[in-house]
Amino acid sequence: MQLGSFKDSLTEAEIIHLYSLGQHELLGPCLRRANLYFEFQDLLLGIYQKGRNWFVLGDVLKIKDLEGVQFGIQREGLFQALYHFSAQNSKSVLGYYLEYPISFREFQCVPVGLCYDAALAPEFKVGNDAEEIRRALNLAIRKEGLRFKKAYFHELSEHQKANLKSRYQQFLSRKIKPLIGFLLAKRADRILDREFFYYVVKEDEILAFVSGFELKKSFYLDRLVRFSKERMLLDMLVGKCLEDQFKKGRSKVHFGLCAFYGEPRWFWHYFRKIVRFWYDSSRLRQFKRKYAKDEKRVYYFVEKRKNHFYEFLKLSFISLYLR
Repeated sequence: MQLGSFKDSLTEAEIIHLYSLGQHELLGPCLRRANLYFEFQDLLLGIYQKGRNWFVLGDVLKIKDLEGVQFGIQREGLFQALYHFSAQNSKSVLGYYLEYPISFREFQCVPVGLCYDAALAPEFKVGNDAEEIRRALNLAIRKEGLRFKKAYFHELSEHQKANLKSRYQQFLSRKIKPLIGFLLAKRADRILDREFFYYVVKEDEILAFVSGFELKKSFYLDRLVRFSKERMLLDMLVGKCLEDQFKKGRSKVHFGLCAFYGEPRWFWHYFRKIVRFWYDSSRLRQFKRKYAKDEKRVYYFVEKRKNHFYEFLKLSFISLYLR
């Protein structure tokens, strides 16, 4: 059996190519955090290697434009190859944010949360379900003194880049809880040139921004950051993002994961209450459901030969504390 191959970095051309085929939401964060890449046939996995552990970041990335049955078969082959490769190298494999379970018998997949998408059909601003979107856009028009802007990170001036980076680092340093993504936002994370920003300015001061990554047919909303106490800033920026991505012809906007929703429900209900002081999943879900109505499960996976609970704690620890 072909076991695939590893590389420790990607060229700029390879990254641009992945974006041109990109469909999985975690493409941007994966490329930002991975320090190892596992390639198998026409697929790629981003991995964060630490000691004897390979932490898989998100689902499979496509090197070629594969669809349907062919993609499903090769996806299963990739995870089997990774398992055998890890066994040969005395490594432990685990990961999260899979869009659907792995069938390979040596892995166990467990629901860990819910993911939300906003469909951008022609009528996405029409009807009762779009009331919050219309409210956010109307508020952006009425608010005096606010200027809404958009740009790729590489299009900003050096002064703007430095200012945004500095304020973002300050924002993260004040937080003990991962408000952005599922345990992905860290002070050491770099901002990628292909990250697209929607931001609001008042008297030349950036008050808030949302940013993400433009994929083939969709947009992944990655960071939601507010520096000002002024209300509804993020709502207005999300409305601007949805409207702009619709005009660009994209079919949906991914809002990402709300962690700690799975089975049994009673367990996760109390688990969310216990960890609410650092990860308020219920509040995050409430915000996302205002604008994104399509809900789907997301999974994490561990090797069946390992202790399930211990592996989950290890995954949480590496996500939170290791920079």
